[in-house]
Amino acid sequence: MIGEENALALAWAFRGQSLYIPKDPATKPEIAKAIGQQAAIALCSAFWRTYLYMPTTMVTEIKALAMLEDGTKPPAVATALGISERQVYRIKARSSDPGRESSDQPRLL
Repeated sequence: MIGEENALALAWAFRGQSLYIPKDPATKPEIAKAIGQQAAIALCSAFWRTYLYMPTTMVTEIKALAMLEDGTKPPAVATALGISERQVYRIKARSSDPGRESSDQPRLL
């Protein structure tokens, strides 16, 4: 409906929060700021009057892996995402072992 990129942007912008989805996106302009007006309209028309919990762990892991794949060094990834270097190395290790899932939070996307 809004696409994976917008879903991740929304989850990152509101990570760790229950986000109320209004009928009219103009009443919560932060949504449009995070994902754009068209995606906000689509989201609101489909999910209005509901609360969506925005995950924290999964979006942090996705962002960290993307930064690592782009060549960003673990200390810079940790600083940019506000996590520890140790956490960056754990994320990297989990990604290279596909049979190992994070027990912190179930996959939502």
